[in-house]
Amino acid sequence: MRKNYLKIALICFTIAAIGIYLIGCAASIPKRVSVKVPSFTVTFCPSGDTALPIPYAAKVVKFSDGTYIVYVFGGLEGGKITTHFEYLGHELMHILNWEDGRIANPDR
Repeated sequence: MRKNYLKIALICFTIAAIGIYLIGCAASIPKRVSVKVPSFTVTFCPSGDTALPIPYAAKVVKFSDGTYIVYVFGGLEGGKITTHFEYLGHELMHILNWEDGRIANPDR
């Protein structure tokens, strides 16, 4: 199962890289952009957890002190907790967008 996740991630990365190349996005960044991200916690939730109401598989909550908690659906594979890479990446993009408006909102 883990090998399948890695294959899917590699395919998604390759498609994204080709897409960025074809539309020229890579050339549109004039210089390096660094975003300092404050502390965040990732909480893996079982199916039916109230922190992740249906149909959400992930969400992020920002607190007034500037910290974040990312809630993601977690599963077990070989006794280890796993989640889909896209869930974490999507929620991380929200955090980056909130910290620096130059970063795109992943929902738009």
